[in-house]
This record gives sequence, C-alpha cells and structure tokens, in this order.
Amino acid sequence: MILIIEGVDKNGKTTLANRLVQEYGAEYVKFGQPTKPPFQEYSEFIASVDPSKTYVLDRFFIGELVYGPIYRGKSGITLGQLKDLERVLLDKVAETVIVYCKTNIEQVRTNFEAEHEEFAKASDIAALRKKYHDILKKQVLPVYGFDYLKDMDHSGIIGRLSKNVVSGRVAK
Repeated sequence: MILIIEGVDKNGKTTLANRLVQEYGAEYVKFGQPTKPPFQEYSEFIASVDPSKTYVLDRFFIGELVYGPIYRGKSGITLGQLKDLERVLLDKVAETVIVYCKTNIEQVRTNFEAEHEEFAKASDIAALRKKYHDILKKQVLPVYGFDYLKDMDHSGIIGRLSKNVVSGRVAK
C-alpha cells in the first residue's frame, strides 16, 4: 500500500506520516523539491517500489503541481505526466491513496509564525490551497481528508484506512 500525504505546509503532514509509519510499520519517504527532472524522479521511485511493502510518502508528485507554479513559475510535470504516473503507480500498487491534510487557514498562519516557516509564505496559503483543490478534484486515486484539529489522535484516518487495508480494497 502507498499512502501519499499531501497539503500545504504546517497542516500536520509530517506528524500524520509519522503516526501512519508507526501504525502500519511502513517505510517513510519524504519528498521535497525534486533534485532531478520531476517526472524522472517520481518514475524512478515508482519503479523501485516493492508492492509487498507499505510506504508513507510525505508529499509526492501532486506537491510539484502545486508548489512548482507558485514558487518556480511552472510545474516540472504536466497534467498528462501526472496521469501517466498515476496509471503506472496503480498498475504496480493498487492500494494507493492520497490523504489531504487541511485545517483552517488561521491555524495554518499561526503555525507558520510559531514555527518560523522559511520555504512557503503565509501570504500564499490561499493560493496553495486552491491549487491543491484544483489538482485533487481531478485525481484518479482515492482522496481522504484529514484535519488534525478535528482528529488530534489520528484515529479517524487510521480507522478509515485500516478498514480498507483489512478488506483488501481502498474506497473513496
């Protein structure tokens, strides 16, 4: 199984990812700004995946489609390449889901200030969220929402995922 954790910075992605790693005994992989051409980097990762393992990815190709245009003027992958990556990923690991972390904007701004966020800017939160919304509504992969303020102990998302893992299927 592959659990892709996505969302704007300071929305609880890494905290959730660490909890999911503990819960599933998964391998944790954190993706940041690509160090190679993005399509190549993501394709190589997918090729290296062992379908018998569980992976928790702290960001993946969707983050490139969101952050690339806002901070570098364009994404390093196209929507067509996104569809290719999804297809190859699903062919290799059918149980792949996206967990979209999103909490209220004021809390995220508070988190930016408290944690002295240096990469993303608080003034870009709304634009980043809109990009995520636009990309995620086009996803083939199932998307689960997660708000750490409403589910502080992470049991809600783990419970939803566990039911699907146990039954051998992933549902929207």
